[in-house]
Amino acid sequence: MQRVEAWSEAAEDRPRCWVHGDLYARHVLLDDEGRPTGLIDWGDMHVGDPNLDLVLVPAMIVREDWASFFAHYGAISPAAWDRVRFRALYGATIMVHYGHVEGDQALQRAGRYTLGVLLDEPLCAPVLRP
Repeated sequence: MQRVEAWSEAAEDRPRCWVHGDLYARHVLLDDEGRPTGLIDWGDMHVGDPNLDLVLVPAMIVREDWASFFAHYGAISPAAWDRVRFRALYGATIMVHYGHVEGDQALQRAGRYTLGVLLDEPLCAPVLRP
């Protein structure tokens, strides 16, 4: 509970831009080598916090590659990372539940993977710099 409270309280002035709003594994198209080539299902697109779409980091990028990702993406603040982790935690929980209800083992595994990554993270967010 302490982790959820800390991540949900992350607040700062946030920039606004167009965001996908519902990024998770099934909305990312991959080529035959597993490289991302596109995104689908833009039904939740809106103007919002650009860090919202970073929920893919704990869900789809192995921890060892985060530094490389942020070297290309750019630094984000600890408060922004807390918002990302809170949104990812929420999304992963929904994936596990929905996967269970629908009998979708792959969706359950994806949600459990993300939960495991998030629960391994330190409670206090590091400053992610390139």
